[in-house]
Formats: sequence, C-alpha cells, structure tokens
Amino acid sequence: MAREPITVGVLSPGEMGAALGRRLSAQGMRVVTWLEGRSEATRRRALEAGITSVERLEALMAADLILSVVPPSQAPVVAGVVAQAAARCEPKPLYLDLNAVSPTSVRALAQPLQRQGVEVVDGAIFGGASQVGGRTFLALAGPAADRAFALLHPALDLKVVGPSLGDASGLKMLYAGLTKGISSLAVELLAAAAKLEAESLILEWWGERFPDLTSFLAEGLPGLAARAGRRAQEMAELEAWLTSIGLSAAMAKAAKETLTQLAESSPKPPPAPPTRGE
Repeated sequence: MAREPITVGVLSPGEMGAALGRRLSAQGMRVVTWLEGRSEATRRRALEAGITSVERLEALMAADLILSVVPPSQAPVVAGVVAQAAARCEPKPLYLDLNAVSPTSVRALAQPLQRQGVEVVDGAIFGGASQVGGRTFLALAGPAADRAFALLHPALDLKVVGPSLGDASGLKMLYAGLTKGISSLAVELLAAAAKLEAESLILEWWGERFPDLTSFLAEGLPGLAARAGRRAQEMAELEAWLTSIGLSAAMAKAAKETLTQLAESSPKPPPAPPTRGE
C-alpha cells in the first residue's frame, strides 16, 4: 500500500511561505493553507504555488506539520489562533515557527501551543525566497527539532542547531542584525552621498575596495524599501532581546529607526552598487 503523502500547513503563503510551499509541493508533499480574510493576490499566489486552501482553520490541524511564516509582529497572533484551533482537535500537528523573532519571543509564543499539547519547533530561515531549494536553508532547534527534520528532509536544506527553543531564533537575530545593520548604514550613507552629488563616485570606490560587500548591497538594497517595515520589526526584536541580556543594543535600535523611516517614506529604492566585474 502506498504511503500517504506528508501534509504540511503554511501560515501564510506570502512571498517566503509560497516559496516553501511550492518547493514542498514539487517534492510530493500535500501543502495546505487557510486564507480567510486574505487578499486575492495571496489566494492567487497560493494557487500558483500548488497550495490547497481549506475552509476552516481546524482542517489545518490534520496536517503533520504547520509552518508559521509571517511578519514578526504577527507571530504571537498566529500561534494563539492555532492554539485555539488545536484545543478542539485531535491529533495535534507539529508547529514550526520560522519567524524572525527573538529567543524570548519564540519561548513566549510557544506557551499557548504547548498548553494544548502542540509540540513547538524553533526555526529560522537563512536566505531569500528565490533561493528556496538552493542556498536558502532552515535552522531548527528544540526538543522536537529532529521530528521536523525527518518530515522536511530532503525537500529542504535543514540544520539542527540546538536542543532548546530559542537556539535557532538567537542565531537568526545575530545574522539579521549584521545584514540589516549593514544595509541600514548603506542607506544613510547613500542618502548623504546624494546630497553631495557623489553617489556614482562612492559606489565606484566601494566596489574597488570592498567587492564582496558591494555585491551584497547590490543584491539587497534595491528591494529593501518594500521590505523595510518587516525588517524594522526584526530589529525591534533584536533590540529587545539584546537589552534583556544586558547589552546596549544601540546599533540594533539605530537600524530599526532607519528602516522604519525608510518604510514610512517609501522612497524609490536606493541605487544598487555595481556588482563585481561591472
């Protein structure tokens, strides 16, 4: 008898959620989501990714695993809604939180789920949606990390990084702090360069002296304005966590403020530095 395919729920099929769903679907898994209140664009994205929509959230509880992929500020909300649904259902799905939140936040959002008998895995995504199935990988942590690994391997590139909730999220905060911090500093410096009418020259000099950094900025800066609000939330998570462990968090706070201003002003994307060889 053929084995039933693994069923994975995705909340929600935004850019990254849809990319993960598309990859899992292509690898033979059944991928489902719940789209109540979501836009037509989100519904179309889910359909194009091979993700099936269910009418009620309770139907998602029959999945083997639920992936939470939402903006950081929505991570506790989604966890709470799933916990309420899980209270009415048996058996319980495994819950993998893949949001860019701090160790403190992931432990807090896990509590209502755990009270309903849902095992929670701390996860973090390293890389972009376009690289799912390629360079992008998922870090997993917590007592049930090996279970999530077994369900998702080899469809996704996975690394189990620690035994406790917060181990993966902590690494994500450290990684995101560097990448968003560099990007935020570059945004400010390019704005100053524009005042001097020296953008082209400073980009040329950066390319000569720091080719790897310039390639990183060329890849990340053009789309930063559209994602700045979510990135600011990540830096708010980092700031709160660093403060809670006795550090100043000055750089995280500055990056948060720069990204918040970028999101609110919605300027045209900053000019992309030339890639190496251009």
